[in-house]
Amino acid sequence: LDLNRIIVIKEQLQCKNKCVSDIVDLLREIQNMHIKSVHILTETGIGKSVGPLRRHSDEIVSKMAKELVEGWKVIIANLPVAPVITKTRTPNQLPVLLQDVSSMSNKVRSKAVTLIQQNMKNSDLDTAKLIEKEIFLDGNMKTDSNYKQKIRQKIFSLKKDNKSIPSMASDAQAS
Repeated sequence: LDLNRIIVIKEQLQCKNKCVSDIVDLLREIQNMHIKSVHILTETGIGKSVGPLRRHSDEIVSKMAKELVEGWKVIIANLPVAPVITKTRTPNQLPVLLQDVSSMSNKVRSKAVTLIQQNMKNSDLDTAKLIEKEIFLDGNMKTDSNYKQKIRQKIFSLKKDNKSIPSMASDAQAS
């Protein structure tokens, strides 16, 4: 895959005055590249240009963008597991194994899972992972400021009202 070409496409998709046929051609070119690497996605930032097109007024453009993003979400969701050990809040609990996502976002995501788990009434690691994963996937698979804000909001709501756990967990399991 040509990273430079992907970056050029990304920049072209960001131009506001593109006609629909040009956008469709660019999206088709991206589809034909069969991007299957998290490294390529993060290195080029192509998702930042394709993601907003999911809400494009043209049905074909939005459908193509949705298909690309959904495919990329599957790639992210199926990353191999490499354990990272972190300590939980109480000293009598054993270290918790967390799922490795990528070298860039692993520490942020691991910390988010730990914080969610620590603020849950039942301290269920699997539920904490599901909640974090849902927030991560909803945030275009980036651990940016929006992701961190959503994590802080979730932790605040957990501290305030632990009753929000079952509904969020069941929503995440249904996805």
